[in-house]
Amino acid sequence: MLRAFEDVDDSGDFIPGKIAVRINHYLNEHFNKPLSLARIARALHVSRNYLATLYKQETGITIGQALRRIRLEHAKKMLLETDLSAQQVARAVGYASPEHFSRIFQRQEGVPPGRYGVKKER
Repeated sequence: MLRAFEDVDDSGDFIPGKIAVRINHYLNEHFNKPLSLARIARALHVSRNYLATLYKQETGITIGQALRRIRLEHAKKMLLETDLSAQQVARAVGYASPEHFSRIFQRQEGVPPGRYGVKKER
């Protein structure tokens, strides 16, 4: 794991292929907090534009898409394994607006968060 953070060469430039590892690690550690591209860039000591461009080149998705995936995976797990309401889960995974969370969740999963994992009665 330590090797993933050794991504700067002698000139101080980032080695391609490694910044995405650092960003993903940061996202997984901080997904439940308010995050912005600026905050992530500051934490990793690079510019916002450089961070966004490099991540997209390395992964094919944006940092926002990666964060959304991480939050939704945690949300799905919480909805299945806890008795928390969709509103509580939304806040627990970093969404300030439960309505926004619900729209994103339904668009991605095809069901609203309150119905996720509920079996249909016949």
